[in-house]
Amino acid sequence: MTMPPTIVKGLLRAPSSTNCPISKTFYSYLFHSRLRDYFISKFGGKSAGIYNNRNVRGSSTTLSLHAEGRAVDISLGLQAGRKAFEHAVAIACSSGIQEVIFNRRIWTSSKGERAYNGVNPHTDYVHIGLNKCGAEHF
Repeated sequence: MTMPPTIVKGLLRAPSSTNCPISKTFYSYLFHSRLRDYFISKFGGKSAGIYNNRNVRGSSTTLSLHAEGRAVDISLGLQAGRKAFEHAVAIACSSGIQEVIFNRRIWTSSKGERAYNGVNPHTDYVHIGLNKCGAEHF
């Protein structure tokens, strides 16, 4: 049985379920707006984008989380950006965040924090990507 999402410190928490349905882009976008609004209200800045139908930079075959409606970019300065990065990592398990990128650093739920050498260093915005259940329920 799938449990409904619950509120955790002002956030919607994804239900504990191993059979979370694949989210539709429209619903992902709605929940994504909540993610964007939550981080902007907490750290300031402005939206640098949500939906963008494209592949991961440097890849010709892998869709970006933005193409699936599961990533937000928030423009922030270095200090606020690092605080937002750390906060996103701290709430990742309870909110469905699967990756955070900022200022040449990346955190993923599978590998933790490390250097980021992607095409875009993300020095002027924080990228926050949700897993499918997080996109469905944030």
